[in-house]
Amino acid sequence: MAETNFMQNSNEKNRQTPMGFVTLGAIILAALICLFFLLQKFGDGKHVSIFETAQKPEEIVESIKRLSSAERSDRIKLEVDALIRDPLNTDAINNIAILESLGNTPKKSETIIVEASRRSLRDVQLQLSAVNILLSKSEFDQAMFHIDGLLRARPKLREQLFQALTQIQQSPEARKSVASLLKTNPPWREEFLTSVFKSDVKGQASFQLLSEIRKSGGQITNEELRLLIETMMTNKNFEMAYFTWLDFLDDSALRSVSLLYDGTFDRTPQNQVFDWTIIRYPNANISISSKPGDESNRALRLDFLGGKDHFAHVQQSLRLSPGTYEISGEWRADNFQSPSGFQWQVYCHDGSSIVANSRQLAAASSWEKFSFNVTIPIDRCDTQLLQLKSSSSAVLDQKFDGQMYLDNIDVRLAKVTP
Repeated sequence: MAETNFMQNSNEKNRQTPMGFVTLGAIILAALICLFFLLQKFGDGKHVSIFETAQKPEEIVESIKRLSSAERSDRIKLEVDALIRDPLNTDAINNIAILESLGNTPKKSETIIVEASRRSLRDVQLQLSAVNILLSKSEFDQAMFHIDGLLRARPKLREQLFQALTQIQQSPEARKSVASLLKTNPPWREEFLTSVFKSDVKGQASFQLLSEIRKSGGQITNEELRLLIETMMTNKNFEMAYFTWLDFLDDSALRSVSLLYDGTFDRTPQNQVFDWTIIRYPNANISISSKPGDESNRALRLDFLGGKDHFAHVQQSLRLSPGTYEISGEWRADNFQSPSGFQWQVYCHDGSSIVANSRQLAAASSWEKFSFNVTIPIDRCDTQLLQLKSSSSAVLDQKFDGQMYLDNIDVRLAKVTP
């Protein structure tokens, strides 16, 4: 009940303010009363309840409100005595917090709750109450400590807590605390980032969070960056996806950026959508290796041993402006056998049909060149996919044996004939 209350209160606050934080007042009080009610109803019965006859939280509230100041002080003294006998008696701490809160001393009650949460890290209700209070005070680092504990100890709460964390990190100050926690690689990091990426339609918040982790000294894995970029592409946030990819390149990699990235295959592909993306293919090995006849240079190498599936496993996304471009390169095929061979094809990421394709690339005992033109229209197709594919879609043509090398792939504006 108290767990649900925390999330419901968080969601309500999110609708009221852009900060997404939970207020005190009635919200915290309701959480405390529900907490007290649960403790008394389902506790071990060793500690004397405030009002044993109360059946509902609202009855407890009304009963405590009817107490005089002297009666309330007496009740608090009894709870303090119980706490002195057992400093870890969380029931006593909770009772004191409720009595102080209903006695118009909420700040004192909050202090007691936070202290209680530190003494009993396994008490879910206490942890949730402490998180509420700490967030409302913008004490984000301390709040993250308790949220981390809950996420580790109570995996069943993760979906709800992830929703709250996603809202919390929209605040720049809170985002720093979230990033500092994620920098330590908690066991729930991957699951949380996946949740953030999937719920972030525009991708802006996800990018800011990864940037903050990096700024705090943390590392962003290739898998995390790839997932974010792929999610942005799925949501058709092509420009944001391209910007994210560029922003996370180091200075050396940035020097390889042009209309097509690393067409000479000098760098190891990271499968980040806008660099060479290599997909595993049955009975084949696709890699970057030394170029035959030129050990100082590297090329894309495809080794096949009885491949029988349609091939479309080497690709790179492009951001070509409207205009006509020439795509060129070279290939060599050693002992290569295939009824169809391969060809380069260009697609539009917006779902349009093939824009252009090269001629067939098949057997070639020495290096041969290819080139073809592609025209990008003005009103659509702002992001494209360059893909190496089977030349034929017929099932009987999907047979591949031997080796093929590709190198010096290039994209440049085509020369316009007057």
